[in-house]
Amino acid sequence: MAEDESLLHEYLPVLGYRLSLRPSVSMLLGEDNPVIAEGRAFGVQTLSGTGGLRVGAEFLNKHLKYTTFYYSNPTWENHHLVFMNSGFTQPRSYRYWNPETRAIDFDGLIADLKGAPENSVIILHACAHNPTGIDPTHEQWEKIADVMEERKLFPFFDSAYQGFASGDLDRDAWAVRYFVKRGFELVCAQSYAKNFGLYSK
Repeated sequence: MAEDESLLHEYLPVLGYRLSLRPSVSMLLGEDNPVIAEGRAFGVQTLSGTGGLRVGAEFLNKHLKYTTFYYSNPTWENHHLVFMNSGFTQPRSYRYWNPETRAIDFDGLIADLKGAPENSVIILHACAHNPTGIDPTHEQWEKIADVMEERKLFPFFDSAYQGFASGDLDRDAWAVRYFVKRGFELVCAQSYAKNFGLYSK
């Protein structure tokens, strides 16, 4: 390999492997999404989803001065730690799982979002919520977007399982695409560790 001059032996550019960035954004948002054509969506390569969460959180804290973040109860345990280590100082949770009904506590979720201060960052699981596996319906996502728009909250999607929830890449990206269609600015940490098996790559 060292003698093969067709291989690139240099460091990757700062934003990552250029030829993978556009396909990644297209897989998340849809090939024909107008925000891509308009140059309003872009990707940055990081070390899997955790790296994406860290880079996104640091950007929001250092450049937009956001300090409050919300994560679902329950959630993937590293969400709290990653954001705290990125400079956020106000961790809060929103209700998600109701063990009695074994379903989303949607009324509690909405109430918690309505009580969130302006410019709070809300961590949302794009699909296959970890650890419950239960996702909002399209109608519930619409209501979540309504409240977030009204309260001026910032969506931060964690998309670690696109294609795993329904078996369809497009269906599992519905929530992210809907928020983009509504005109939200957002960050999404997109991982291929599970759906493509790209651990340690």
